[in-house]
Amino acid sequence: MPIKSIETLLENRIQVASKTDNKVKAELYLVTDAIDKYLERAKLLEAEILSYAKERDWGHKVAYLLDPDKHIIAIAELIKK
Repeated sequence: MPIKSIETLLENRIQVASKTDNKVKAELYLVTDAIDKYLERAKLLEAEILSYAKERDWGHKVAYLLDPDKHIIAIAELIKK
């Protein structure tokens, strides 16, 4: 995802790395059918919640987390209609 897009999506709550440093380095996008279960597990593992699960305009409900190594983890599920 382009840097400006992720910064906008997460309301500038993160700083994206341009080089190896202590800023966000990567995004892992995981699709599941049990988003709430995995979000609760991530909170127990002390992931920082960047954005709680909400419907996005690309057809997924997505929550964004930041792990201790500064990787963004997106937990997503298909919006059921």
